[in-house]
Amino acid sequence: MNPIVLSTIVASSGIIISIFAANWLNQQHVNKLMEQNQQFLKLLMDQMEKRFEAKIEEQSGRFETKIEGMQETFETKIEGMRETFETKIEGMRETFETKIEGMRETFETKIEGMRKTMDARFDTVDARFDNVDIRFDAVDARFDGITNRLDSIDHRVERLEDTHFKPTLR
Repeated sequence: MNPIVLSTIVASSGIIISIFAANWLNQQHVNKLMEQNQQFLKLLMDQMEKRFEAKIEEQSGRFETKIEGMQETFETKIEGMRETFETKIEGMRETFETKIEGMRETFETKIEGMRKTMDARFDTVDARFDNVDIRFDAVDARFDGITNRLDSIDHRVERLEDTHFKPTLR
């Protein structure tokens, strides 16, 4: 076998092996990064859930304390001046309900804001995954180009072999 052809085949196979090895290493790195991103997102979600639950507990305790204090005050005043302040108590009840409704609306607004923030973050993560897909497509296109180049080299080698090593009949 011709040493030039043999060295070309060896060099081509070395290039192919190194390309596949580099691609495999890149794939392992991308897999590791994706796993780290998933772990980070899970940790972030867990922390956010804990903070949210703590805030709810804190607010609940505050409301319970305030409501209990107000209830004791109201009961004392109602028992002492029931007939005189009946209309005032009704007005206070309506005001209190309005404030509670206002607080409920505020909480709903804040929760909706948090939901929108989380949706935006998930959209960002989806966009990053789309970028990874685009990069994989680019790598596939590069491999197709390399394959085409190798096919072209094989075709040239075959033509050279046909030209230089044609069997001759004497």
